[in-house]
Amino acid sequence: STSSSLLWELIVAKGGLSLNKGQPLHFKDAASSWIEDSPWVPDVMVSSTDGLDQCHVDALFWEKEKDPKSESECEKISTNLKQFAIWATSGEASDALPDHKSHCGYVSYQYVSKVFEHTPKYQKYFQWGSLGIPTTTSHLNKHAAMEGNEGVNDDEEENPEKREKLCSQLEQQQVVPLSEHELLENSAFWFGTKGGKTHLHYDTYGCNIAVQLYGIKTWYLFPPSDTPHLYPSRIPYEESTVRSNVMNVTASSTPSADIDEKELDSTFPLFQKASPFIMELHPGDVLFIPRHWWHHVVCMSDTAISTNLWIPLLSDKEDRLKEALVQCIVGAFEDRIPQTQIQIPDASSPKTSLFCANQPRYSHDQNLRLVRFALGDIIDSDEAERISINHILEAIVHPSSIQSITSHLLSVAQ
Repeated sequence: STSSSLLWELIVAKGGLSLNKGQPLHFKDAASSWIEDSPWVPDVMVSSTDGLDQCHVDALFWEKEKDPKSESECEKISTNLKQFAIWATSGEASDALPDHKSHCGYVSYQYVSKVFEHTPKYQKYFQWGSLGIPTTTSHLNKHAAMEGNEGVNDDEEENPEKREKLCSQLEQQQVVPLSEHELLENSAFWFGTKGGKTHLHYDTYGCNIAVQLYGIKTWYLFPPSDTPHLYPSRIPYEESTVRSNVMNVTASSTPSADIDEKELDSTFPLFQKASPFIMELHPGDVLFIPRHWWHHVVCMSDTAISTNLWIPLLSDKEDRLKEALVQCIVGAFEDRIPQTQIQIPDASSPKTSLFCANQPRYSHDQNLRLVRFALGDIIDSDEAERISINHILEAIVHPSSIQSITSHLLSVAQ
């Protein structure tokens, strides 16, 4: 059990922000204040008259006996939180939603600022500041108090000079502080029925804090050092997400049968060398997920509700450059490959794009500008503007790059 206000300091003290040594941290009941008089109880949501029907979300649905390999194999339906709560608890909802008895449902990856845009009264329930998460206001006030100066108010927190000064103060933590509004923009809301899951992946940007609001979820976490054993994939491409092919062979949507051991052994033999951390979150629990840690999440109770916050890190600058390069390369291939020849591994239906459905496509010139922009965040912007497609090609065909590609292709062929 941990005092919520000290949580962030404890994460820092335990080395959670270390780029190479950080480990997941599970804080029991650290967010117990979040669930006191919480509106995030399905039965309460069903009877609510406080505007949940105005909270629009996209929900994913799939048949329970099937195991979708990606979101593209699920049925996506636009609904609202009240309708989804009714469906999740009783099965009685609008005709647009599938049969409750035969389907799993998951409201996943829905940004808090967007979901509750027209119902700001619900935004107060996402109390990230109570956990000591770095914000521009809180840290500027802390620094001001140490120097005997007056603090700042929320209207001043966007001041570029003060923000730059604060970033410098937090450089040792590698953290980019967020404004109160940015906390909501970087937060997501999750509401699923039993068997709802997020397939194994890692986020290329920042670190992650999850708070369990209702029900139970199990997290399977793997360190970055396990990446060679988890068969990473970038196709179809989605910015900031590196998926694993391993969990594409899950036996069923039943959590107790989440991994088909025989199929894993034959299809993904290196997975045996991976070392998962398994953590079960209950209401009020907080989980810290370090940078680039893989995670696979399963709803264990009849319904489960949670939220998470992505916290940007200074190291994201290099990761943004990597993402821009991947997008540039994938875009160049897609422009030149007939749609009939595009093949996505393990896809149950033909795909016609190397990009995920929700991933924006850009022209070649736009992709090149993204590369230069990301590079300009690391080196002198004038130097970045001199980068041309020839420089990118030279990097791709560099002997060390070709050797890496060759080794990977040979390993796939074997």
